[in-house]
Amino acid sequence: MFSVIIPVYNEEEIITQNIKKLIDFLDGLDGLDKQYEIIICSNGSTDSTDEKGKRLEKEFPKKVKFLSIPKRGVGLAFKEGIKNAAYNNIISI
Repeated sequence: MFSVIIPVYNEEEIITQNIKKLIDFLDGLDGLDKQYEIIICSNGSTDSTDEKGKRLEKEFPKKVKFLSIPKRGVGLAFKEGIKNAAYNNIISI
């Protein structure tokens, strides 16, 4: 069981395809405990990253959590992701 934390800023062009690729990769690993979550944390994005992140959360409700904080900063986003992680094992991308 693990949480993957991904801080994002203005990633509207790549967020959907990259999260779907990550889900496919994680689901395809042999011997992997399939209990994981991907936490996307937008930090001050001004494009449509937040809307796309919310759509991903709805499309993959057991695998994706979307968070948004108003301030920019990778560290702030990572900290928010840690606070919201369901699992103790953390991977950050």
